[in-house]
Amino acid sequence: TGIKVAKALGIPAIASAHTDYEQYASRYYKVGWAIRAGWHYMRWFYGQTEMVLCPTQFFERHLNNRGVANTGIWSRGIDSTSFHPRFRRSEYRAAFGAREQDVVVTYVGRIAREKNLLLLLDAWELLGTRRRNAQLVLVGRGPLEDEIRRRGVPGVHLVGPSATSSSRQWRRACRPWWQRPVACSNSPGTGPTAGWSSRIPPTR
Repeated sequence: TGIKVAKALGIPAIASAHTDYEQYASRYYKVGWAIRAGWHYMRWFYGQTEMVLCPTQFFERHLNNRGVANTGIWSRGIDSTSFHPRFRRSEYRAAFGAREQDVVVTYVGRIAREKNLLLLLDAWELLGTRRRNAQLVLVGRGPLEDEIRRRGVPGVHLVGPSATSSSRQWRRACRPWWQRPVACSNSPGTGPTAGWSSRIPPTR
């Protein structure tokens, strides 16, 4: 639809690419047989755009290696006026049993298997006592919620989408990947962010 509108208005269309469809097709949806046809379609689709913006050089090379040439890097950033430590509230932290000096790590997004949240939970469990009183807050909805609740990992909180109203208080955010050698967080927050990166496939 966006490309049709751009053509009708006579303006260039720019696409963004940040999903590894090969992993989705083969690992999560078991339709690896569709990958070749899928890339044929993606090359046609992206070929109609002025540029395809990628979040990292790694992902740009991923597209280039599959015949998508009109790529560029879309640098990410944080509005330090809207997201600032001055918005920190002790009552938000207290809701998860965290004290002022404790770490609260936040994931925001769809609570789904393809987001590699099981890898994140495995890593959280492996930390054991080393994480001390750190808390992991999962913000969002999705089909993996019941499984996460059944696992009952200490210090993990499923809070639904309501916590987004407190997003300006987040100081540490994480996004887990296993298929990429470099991971970075672009979740809204302030201060240092954290990325989960591993070359080792998840056990579940």
